[in-house]
Amino acid sequence: MNMRSLTGSRIRERRMSLGLRQGDFAKSIGISASYLNLIEHNRRRIAGKLLTELARALSVEVTALTDGAEASKVAALQGAAASAEAEQLGVSLDTEQLEEIAGRFPTWADLIAQQHQKIRALNHIVDTLSDRLAHDPFLSTSLHDVITTVTSIRSSSSILAKEDELDPEWRKRFERNIFNDSRRLAESAQSLANYLDGAADASATLGSPQEEVDRVLEDRGFSFEALEGAAAPQGVVTSLIDEANLRSPQAAGLLRVVLQRYQQDAGLLPMSTLLKALDADIAGEAGQTQLNPVRLAARLQMPLEVVLRRLAHIPEDKAPFAMGLVICDASGTLIYRKPVAGFDVPRVGAPCALWPMFRSLNQPMQPLRAVVQQVGASRPAMRAFAVSTPVVMGDFDRPAIYEATMLIATDTTAPPSEAEKVGPSCRICSVSECAVRREPSVLADTISAF
Repeated sequence: MNMRSLTGSRIRERRMSLGLRQGDFAKSIGISASYLNLIEHNRRRIAGKLLTELARALSVEVTALTDGAEASKVAALQGAAASAEAEQLGVSLDTEQLEEIAGRFPTWADLIAQQHQKIRALNHIVDTLSDRLAHDPFLSTSLHDVITTVTSIRSSSSILAKEDELDPEWRKRFERNIFNDSRRLAESAQSLANYLDGAADASATLGSPQEEVDRVLEDRGFSFEALEGAAAPQGVVTSLIDEANLRSPQAAGLLRVVLQRYQQDAGLLPMSTLLKALDADIAGEAGQTQLNPVRLAARLQMPLEVVLRRLAHIPEDKAPFAMGLVICDASGTLIYRKPVAGFDVPRVGAPCALWPMFRSLNQPMQPLRAVVQQVGASRPAMRAFAVSTPVVMGDFDRPAIYEATMLIATDTTAPPSEAEKVGPSCRICSVSECAVRREPSVLADTISAF
């Protein structure tokens, strides 16, 4: 049953929401109650004058009865039906069945869609916190300090308990050690408790200078209007760092590097120039509609890595689609991350080795393009563009030092059938067997290999 054949169900739902009795309503539009009953149960198709009269009596547009608002509901139900939870329960519904659910039971359809979104959000929180617990240096250091202090207290107290004739001076030393260690244990435990209390909001707890910088960038939407243009005033970088209220000088140093590069890129490629060229490029010269940063870089006569960085920092209200950015150094460590919905980027720990950016480190200066899709329920296929370029030029006596840049774009033309399956990081990847897996996953349920 398609959505148009559910016109009767919509009529019934609207009539009941208005509190109209079936008999009285049928009489008001000049038809019998039995005929209206057949219409409302989708056993009689209606159109023309009668449909118009029904819409008028129900104070709605005709299209609200013929097309309804089920399209978005059906799309949401399709996502729920394709989820891992539905697969585990053996639930399999085709489009026609989903359309009937959306038409006949719109409230239940909304509930299913909302619960699906909530499950996805909770799974994301679990993945993020699992990743944090597995790799967070602050957490591991704090736990080690607690264990070390407890061991010291136990050692000193056991000596006091066993030695009845201990020299008074040594006894005082052990008691002093226990007192100092107890105070240190209380402080460490309180610090750890405060840290874990904030872990419910994965973005609120900052365990390292890099995470402090990530938080500042997220709060500003990865866009700094004050740094746009070649004529940005002197001292603006310092002012932005002061406004960030960072807790550590290390974080301030990292943010300065990020903002100085942003300012340099903005001076080379103004946002207005980029947007104008991007509109012309996406409009296509021979019917081309896909994003092509290499072609765009040639049009602008700019280095590809600059174009990738500037594309990722287009303000959200001006971007043709969402774009994320990841940069790693020659060791593979992430030094910059701008996430995008549908493609998780771990805050701490090593990301998936299958990302195209790591291949680019083996092919310096060679642009790479791939369609990628992260494992997980309802993850979209995305286009990834990567290039590895030197940040320190080589010399006769030293090698060049490279940095890899990867743009992830939610380009709707990316075909899922051609997507390379990748993970977020080994620790929270659900693939049971993988040639590049470095450590076991914390997830209990896993799927087969790529």
